[in-house]
Amino acid sequence: MAGECQEGELLGFSFEDSSADCLEACKNAADAGCAFYTFSPDDGFCGQYATCPTISADGCPNCVSGTFYMSFLISSIYAD
Repeated sequence: MAGECQEGELLGFSFEDSSADCLEACKNAADAGCAFYTFSPDDGFCGQYATCPTISADGCPNCVSGTFYMSFLISSIYAD
């Protein structure tokens, strides 16, 4: 989804090469509570969030945000 997480609980961050790498970083931090991520292709920022009540493209139109859980559910459904 386009935009960045707003007003979420930031658990940590890293710098990644792609949104897929950022999603993977969130998956790796799932034990710490990561459920959402925001990736900025402009600088590689990858924010890992426990909560993400709002996603907005106003401040970061190139950002991509998503949830670890949705990715997990989709991969689980199509794994069979």
